[in-house]
Amino acid sequence: MSSKDYGKSIGLLQIDAGQGLINALPSDFLARCHAEQMLIHGDPSLMLNSSSLPDYDVEMSQIRISPAFISVANNNFTVNIRMENLGKAVADSITVSITRKYPDGTSSTIKRRIPGIRYADSLQIIFPIVATRDKGQNYITVTVNSDNNVPEVTLVNNTVTASVYIYQDELTPIYPFNYAIINNSTQKLYASTANPFAPVTQYVIEIDTTELFNSPSKASKAINSIGGVIEYNPGFTYSDSTVYYWRASILQLTVVLTIGMNFRLFILIQLRVPLDSTNHIIINTSNPLARV
Repeated sequence: MSSKDYGKSIGLLQIDAGQGLINALPSDFLARCHAEQMLIHGDPSLMLNSSSLPDYDVEMSQIRISPAFISVANNNFTVNIRMENLGKAVADSITVSITRKYPDGTSSTIKRRIPGIRYADSLQIIFPIVATRDKGQNYITVTVNSDNNVPEVTLVNNTVTASVYIYQDELTPIYPFNYAIINNSTQKLYASTANPFAPVTQYVIEIDTTELFNSPSKASKAINSIGGVIEYNPGFTYSDSTVYYWRASILQLTVVLTIGMNFRLFILIQLRVPLDSTNHIIINTSNPLARV
């Protein structure tokens, strides 16, 4: 069905399947019984829907860009690409080209040669970020079988373009560190802008006892400041053995809080450091080394 009899009728598929069984077990009575008793309840001349050529496909939903929020403070971002073959599987290698268009209109192209896609395959490309060049709207264009050296059913589904916006600035929490254990119940929070020379901008810093930032204990403050280190005093005393979550962002980006705010957590332990001081459920589930 998928090799020497690809594209043939159901009747021929049954004949070859029965003959193959008898050839494999020529003196087996039960094998002959099975071969002789397989019946077709229908027209043996019908053929399964099979393509005569490959049909490589890439869709917008198959392009994954991480992190979701990108700024010039990041060193790079990752593009994960999933490609499929909707037609005939062939062994010929194909070329996948990934073109990045920069905000100034220039572009660069990366080409990868991969084995022929039988069903699905994927690629991961890491793009560097140059702050002076990349801030603004970028575009990533992926083309499968870009050299057209393998004939296809159609080429209309071979190319897709995804947009990537790189923000000029962001606010990154710097102290307390992520997963930190502190012993100062009135510890101030410090965050740093990506651009130390940024003009006066409005920032927001939030702190809460839940990762969802929706408890009555939540504290938030908007701060107008030039670039550099931003200091925030929550104005309350931390409770002992309590995990606190805090995040920071440019205020204009709070419409995308879930992706635009940098997230950190810490715990207050006074006079003692128990072995299970970081056993909070969200600490463990957010730790990338969990389950190791």
